[in-house]
Amino acid sequence: MTRTSTRPTRGSALVIALLLLALAAVVALAGARSSAFGVGIGGGAFGAEHYVARAAAARPAGATSALEQTFYLLVPEGP
Repeated sequence: MTRTSTRPTRGSALVIALLLLALAAVVALAGARSSAFGVGIGGGAFGAEHYVARAAAARPAGATSALEQTFYLLVPEGP
């Protein structure tokens, strides 16, 4: 199959899809953060705990690297 267009493809569909995915993730996280997770499952409610994991590494040649990952855990509330 030959291409009929002489314009090179630039991957704009991928960029737009990634931007929309990032926007959806931000909206979902904002909604999850503002909610109380008070929906009861089997009579109990759940809460969210926020954690941050950090790691750093250095090589003898002087190169360094750092990584930070945040995540939430749903935990049951109550006694």
